[in-house]
Parts: sequence; structure tokens; C-alpha cells
Amino acid sequence: MVLLGKMTTYETFASVYDAIMDDSLYDKWTDFSLRHFSKDKKNC
Repeated sequence: MVLLGKMTTYETFASVYDAIMDDSLYDKWTDFSLRHFSKDKKNC
């Protein structure tokens, strides 16, 4: 039954995350990423 508890926790987190991260925040994050992360550098 531990698995069931973990799934419930995930579902709760996912619903809160979806409520907070609306489309405008995704657009802002994309703009930030494109400005600050160079395409020619590899992440380590």
C-alpha cells in the first residue's frame, strides 16, 4: 500500500504544479532559457 500513498502524493503535487504553472509562466521560462543558455554549450 506504500505505492498507493506515493501516487496520491504525486497526484496532489501535480495538481498544485498545474495550477501554479500557467501558460504565461512557461512562455517566460522559455524566454529566460533562450537568453541565458547558449545553444553551443553542452550541459555537464
